Amino acid sequence: MIQQNWADLLWVGLRQFQRLIKSYKEQWEIGLIHWLRGRTSNHHKDKKKELEIIEIMNEKIYHDFWPTFLNEELVKRGIEISVESLRKLMIREGKREWKKQRDMQLRNRRQRKAITWEMIQYDWSYHYWFEERLDEEFCLLVAIDDATGKLMQLWMSDNEWWVNTIVFWIRYILRRWVPESIYVDRFATYKVNNKKATDDRELVTQFERCLRKLWCKLIKANSPQAKWRVERSNQTLQDRMVKMMRLDWISDIDSANKRMEEVYIPRHNKKFWVKSEISWDKHRILTKEEKDVLKRTFSLEETRVVQRDYVIQYKNRFYQLQPEWITRMYTKSRCIIQETMDWEIQVLANEKIIPYIEIDAKGRKLEQAILRWNIYQQKLEKTREKEIRRDEERHIISKQIQARARAEKLIEKLKISRLS
Repeated sequence: MIQQNWADLLWVGLRQFQRLIKSYKEQWEIGLIHWLRGRTSNHHKDKKKELEIIEIMNEKIYHDFWPTFLNEELVKRGIEISVESLRKLMIREGKREWKKQRDMQLRNRRQRKAITWEMIQYDWSYHYWFEERLDEEFCLLVAIDDATGKLMQLWMSDNEWWVNTIVFWIRYILRRWVPESIYVDRFATYKVNNKKATDDRELVTQFERCLRKLWCKLIKANSPQAKWRVERSNQTLQDRMVKMMRLDWISDIDSANKRMEEVYIPRHNKKFWVKSEISWDKHRILTKEEKDVLKRTFSLEETRVVQRDYVIQYKNRFYQLQPEWITRMYTKSRCIIQETMDWEIQVLANEKIIPYIEIDAKGRKLEQAILRWNIYQQKLEKTREKEIRRDEERHIISKQIQARARAEKLIEKLKISRLS
């Protein structure tokens, strides 16, 4: 047989077979043994390091850490191991299970915006951020840039109500100016969700009305998958930030907000940010006058009618307009009441602030109750007078009918007597 046939039988190449023949001639049977036999592999795992990692994994503070985040904490301790090796080790020790891939519905992913600040995705997330240290759900307000994926601002509060949302965006605009557009869900704060309401440009919420004054567009997502970037950031924050606050022993909202601004946001952005296609950002800088009236811009506006005594009622309170403005306004005319987040009330007419004095609500309500009672008594007296008149008229009519009937009877008697 030729050497090529022997190489095919041994499942090796021709050159490898020639090397085996040469080593066999020089060292006999020893030359056929692999040189690495009996030696440790270059990819072998250190048993001492594995035992040390297992001890760290078994600590209570790391009981729910995922492999990627646990690997970062091990690097801080001077232990280097790949994420995949750590994942296999955790599965072997029963800390994690193999994750089965599920059949997912394919969707067309929207491309990122090309310019920074062209669109900010905004969302909120309820979670037990402080775990058993403060066993209560809190709301984390999140704003990320769509182009780069950076966390622009985090703010933790009790809920996502109007006041907290306004405080969040006032802080954001004063620090980072006005974005071109904001991408939100269809929560009642951002969209009119009444069943009878239609998609009308004039039918807007208070929040959208405030943004229109700043030339900022509000975009409503049709599904959670549409704003998946901020939803995915919420999942990352629920996983990582809870554990970081556990390591730092943070157990109150103020400390958490301070720590997020100083440490968590820069650390998150350094790891997860993406470079935008165009380097310059797209934003609008506010003027000094706009900054001064920013609180008034983000305020609740209600329309009220001026009563005959030049009093305006709002939330069971009464406001008397000052005498110098009474000659410039008509009764039954409409004015705008602005309520800022600091619960300050301003009355506007023709875009001018009208001075007012708040009236005692109890006294005002008592006066209105007395007035209503007097009107009610007057109506009762009128109805009684009408009833008396009707009775008198009925009595007179009945007398006339009786007299007529008597007269007809007499006439009949006279006719009968004449005929007889």
